[in-house]
Amino acid sequence: MNATESAETTLAPHPAAATRAALVCGILGIILVAVIIAAQLVRAFNPYQDATDQVNFLLQTQPDLEVRLDYIEMARTRLQAYLDMEAAYAVANTGLTAEEQLVEVLAAQGIRSTDVRTFTSLLENAAAELTALQAELQQPELAAPLKPLFYQIRQQPQISDSERLNQIQELSSKVVEDLNDLRRRLQSISTYLRQITESSHLEQIPAMLSADAATALPGDSDAWVYLNAYTAWKGLPKASESLEIQFAGTVSILEYIFTAVNTARLQDRRWGYSTWEPVAVWINTRLGITIAAAVVLLLIAVLLLLRSRIDWIRVNQGPDQRIRAFMANLALSLRQARPTASLPGADFIQGGETAPPTPAQPTRRRTLNKEGDGINPRLLVLWPNGERENYPLSTDMAFRIGTDPRNPVYIDKRDAGYIEIWIRGARTGFFLEVMFCESPVLLNRLPVSGARALHDGDLIQVLDVSLIYSET
Repeated sequence: MNATESAETTLAPHPAAATRAALVCGILGIILVAVIIAAQLVRAFNPYQDATDQVNFLLQTQPDLEVRLDYIEMARTRLQAYLDMEAAYAVANTGLTAEEQLVEVLAAQGIRSTDVRTFTSLLENAAAELTALQAELQQPELAAPLKPLFYQIRQQPQISDSERLNQIQELSSKVVEDLNDLRRRLQSISTYLRQITESSHLEQIPAMLSADAATALPGDSDAWVYLNAYTAWKGLPKASESLEIQFAGTVSILEYIFTAVNTARLQDRRWGYSTWEPVAVWINTRLGITIAAAVVLLLIAVLLLLRSRIDWIRVNQGPDQRIRAFMANLALSLRQARPTASLPGADFIQGGETAPPTPAQPTRRRTLNKEGDGINPRLLVLWPNGERENYPLSTDMAFRIGTDPRNPVYIDKRDAGYIEIWIRGARTGFFLEVMFCESPVLLNRLPVSGARALHDGDLIQVLDVSLIYSET
């Protein structure tokens, strides 16, 4: 008997080992649970989520933003006919002799020398700006890396990535600066040329220098460079007007995006979100495996703890007590025994086999395939005097509304300030784009700014003019 007891004591595991193993597994499981909770808290306090939502909303309201980011190519295409760089170089290299010849010849026509020098000075300034503009148009586009980032946000609007948003902010600031430089160049050139065309004294100088006018200027004189330059550039202000307005809209959208991301970055610096974001993202991407590992470790800890308690009880019990407990348990089990046939599932023991339940068939979804009629977009203009005008809309060009007399819908309200509104077509449909308007513009009786998509029956109100967009 003593040999048996010594053998049992030697082979039985010590309860302290199971307790230590349970403690280790429990601590690891609790650590995993704490890490999961911390990752969810980091995700909940993500400051870049609001910035992502704002950027995604702006991208939805500007479906052609990626196209408008090709501003360098757009400027080259629209200004190609007016960028006469040979004339610019010729004006820049013309000496004072040509100017003095021009003053002497035009003095006989009754033109003051100060007007002639103002005329040549404006053309020289325009030539310098054109040279700088040509140099900027030869540089690579800074907005090229922005397009894939905007595309990723369009495809995955629910993902908030601080690294991607920080890249958008850095690139947006550079693109805005480059666009503003182009706008300043275009505005400077237009200002110089408009000072000539809008001045009654300066406008008559090109007319007197034309081939039809009788002047004493020699045919081989360098002063003819000024006339050639003015003839080549005089259409540039009109060509750059719509381009400058479109650049202004693009700058406005990029500034909104920069402000939204910059606010998130300030909160990030305050909370240190970027420090914990990689760990939180890694855990959230493997959340199922992490939860399963935590549950398994906690279950193992509980089982080991229960086993250690049983082992402690066995160690504290003597051999006689264990024998009596074994006999009592055996007698109790014999008294509570039941026939096998009365047990549930006896039909399986006797060879009976029940059919497994038939899985429910998934309900087939019905898809409605409806083909619509052809769309005929048009705009009905209701004037305050009761007159009506119907304008068809085209996706090839923008329909313009404003205080410019050249617009199809001309609003003669000079006291209301400058108004410039476009209705443009895109792949998804037509949308309203408010370029400049000091007075409120209402869409379905609600004030709007920027760009909004148009739907059949939408009502646009600008001052006392009403416009109805229709597709039928």
